[in-house]
Formats: sequence, C-alpha cells, structure tokens
Amino acid sequence: MAKEYQVNGKTYVFSKDKFQEFVKKTIKDKRASGDKYTAADFYSDLAEAIHSSEETVRKWYSKGGPSPADIALVEAIAEYAGLSNVKDLLEKEEDSHMINMEIVNDPDRELVKQIHTEMMNFAEQLVNGVFTEKVESETGSWDSWNMSKIFNALLQIHLTIDRASMDIKSETAKKLHDIILTYTENVICHDVSAKWDPLMSDDYLLAREVLVDNVQWDCLSTAEDVEDELGLKEYLSKIYPNVYDDEEQFLEIPFTYQYIYLREFAISLNNVFRNDFPEYFFYE
Repeated sequence: MAKEYQVNGKTYVFSKDKFQEFVKKTIKDKRASGDKYTAADFYSDLAEAIHSSEETVRKWYSKGGPSPADIALVEAIAEYAGLSNVKDLLEKEEDSHMINMEIVNDPDRELVKQIHTEMMNFAEQLVNGVFTEKVESETGSWDSWNMSKIFNALLQIHLTIDRASMDIKSETAKKLHDIILTYTENVICHDVSAKWDPLMSDDYLLAREVLVDNVQWDCLSTAEDVEDELGLKEYLSKIYPNVYDDEEQFLEIPFTYQYIYLREFAISLNNVFRNDFPEYFFYE
C-alpha cells in the first residue's frame, strides 16, 4: 500500500510520475549546459541535499519502489526542486489506484524487458560461435564471423520492436532501436566511440577486444605475452583474486573468453537500459 500523507486535512500519496519528470528535466538541463550528468549524479546530489542515501532516492524514482517515509522528506525534495507547493510532488490518494493499474499493464515496460533479454541471448549466441564460419585459404583456415547472420539476428530484434510499435510510445521504440544500432556499431567496430562507451563497464573494452579479435580458448591458460598484451592477467586477478600466487605464473581457471564478454556485456547493457529507461529499474 502506498505511503499516505495528510496535507490540509486531505490524503495524498507521492507522485512517481511528477518526481520522474523533475529528475528527467534536471538531467536534460544539466546536459544542455555541457555537463555529462547522469541519473546517478542526480541521486547523489539530492541525497546529499536532503541528508538521505542514494539508494533511497533511487527507490523513490522506481514505480515499484517505496515512497518517502514522511511528508517532511517530500517537503525537502520540493524545496530542492524549487517548487513552491509540496503538492506539486503529490497526487490525491484515490487517483493513485488507477496509476497502479497502469503499471501492472504497461506494454512499454514489458517490451523493454523483452528486448533486454533478446540482446543478452544475442550476445550469448555471438560468443558461442553461432555466427561464425570456417574460412579456408592457401595459408590455412580460421573462424570468421558471418556478418549476414549477425545482422539478420539483430534485424529480428528490431522487428520485435516494430511489431509492438502500435502499443507502445514512439519514444520507447526509438530508444530501443538506438540501443541495438549503437551496439551493432560498438561490437563490430571495436575502436569506435559510440553512445555505448560512456556507459560501459570498466572492463568492457577488454572484453570487446577479446571477442572481436576472436581470442577463443577452451580455458584461459595462455602464453605470458598474450596475457600481458590483452590485460587478462590483471582482469582475472581482479574478479578472481585467488587465481595467482607467488609461485605460479598463471593458474588454469574455468573462465573462458565467453564468460569474460558475457559478464562485461551484461553489466554494460544494464547501464545502457537503466540510463534510457530509469523508470523501469529498481536500481541504477
């Protein structure tokens, strides 16, 4: 049940929609002035201003999360937002029931979740060789990506969005298409700076290089020059500190190149979706 507040003898609840509009406007204004401002920056700034925590502010933003614990917190948010009336962040209690019904049956949210899953499935197919083919030449043979298969697979995800376009907001469709297009550029041209890059995980560049350069091992026990060149030794020691010791140069561990890419892809994909659709994610 939504948290209720009494204002002048009337019952109100916190308006997630109004709060989200304020957050989005703040981020847009900051970016228009040249700042690389994100939702995470907003959460941090507001939390500091009202003496709360970033995690708590994130939960207020999520339509599935809780509301501020008391009216004093809502008033503090209104003051931070420069609002003259706290009711600009509230709605009447009876009006909130219809909004909650809309959340349960939100086709935009369902499609966002579906495309997120389909992108993860695509990445899994990519690293597991579904789109590779054997290339033969006079000097030998090697595995190479079949670009037609890759683009056709991504096209199917685009078509999933288009089939749902009559039931979702045009802005949602555009954002989802853009995510696929920027990922296509990002993974095929691994030295290109695209929308993906500012939102990627710290180690996604390494994972992308491993994937694009087709470094395919049954397990990552490689020559030291390869380890050093790709930075795998530092990466693996960071995510799995017990890999190395003083006696062993490189211990065989059960982490394949597929694992590395999928791990960092998942983190980066989450960052992208949370940046574009913060209203559908509990945490940033």
